[in-house]
Amino acid sequence: SHTSTRSTRWLAWGLAGVAVIGALAQLVFWAIHLSARPGLFDLVEALGWGFAIPIVFAVLGALIVARQRGNRVGWLMLIVALVAGNPFQIPMERLLSAPPDALTPGLWLLLWFDGWSWIPLIFPIFLIPLHFPTGRPPSRRWNWVIWLAVGMWLFFVVFGSFSDMLGPQNSNWTLPNPIGFIPIEVWNGPVLILWGIGLLTMVSASVVSLFLRFRRAQS
Repeated sequence: SHTSTRSTRWLAWGLAGVAVIGALAQLVFWAIHLSARPGLFDLVEALGWGFAIPIVFAVLGALIVARQRGNRVGWLMLIVALVAGNPFQIPMERLLSAPPDALTPGLWLLLWFDGWSWIPLIFPIFLIPLHFPTGRPPSRRWNWVIWLAVGMWLFFVVFGSFSDMLGPQNSNWTLPNPIGFIPIEVWNGPVLILWGIGLLTMVSASVVSLFLRFRRAQS
């Protein structure tokens, strides 16, 4: 209906606005926490990945959804924009930069979230080729790629909670996990190798689906 379409447009542009504001706030946090003159890599990371990418993905995603509300490409791009423009990322990295005296429940939750917070950033990017340009996979037979992505995400979120050591991604300290029973050597070894194979399968299938769709369009 017209009302539903208008609501979807408002939602899409609202999410895009949140992503843009988040990207601006992230840039401000980055500038505030600068302790020295930034190098070229730091500038590219802050101005490119942390600022330009969220804004570009937010605007393009909102434009796609505004015209085709059922097109998943637009929604996937909005997810990327929201996660990439997360303004709390830099303060969280600062908070986790030094090892604490004890592992409190709040710190456990923060470390648990930090362990998989990158997944909703890269998985939508990997799934965009599968849905491009129609917003749907080429056929129902390709839905297994989506379910593989969901399963891998859930696996990382659930079983990552039970590693016997916990630590932030961008620091080199760890603390014993009170509910952990999976040795960190097993998690960083066989488990992540198998998970990486699943990731490679998902990305390869997504790219192949786009290639096959392109070939069919030319025939």
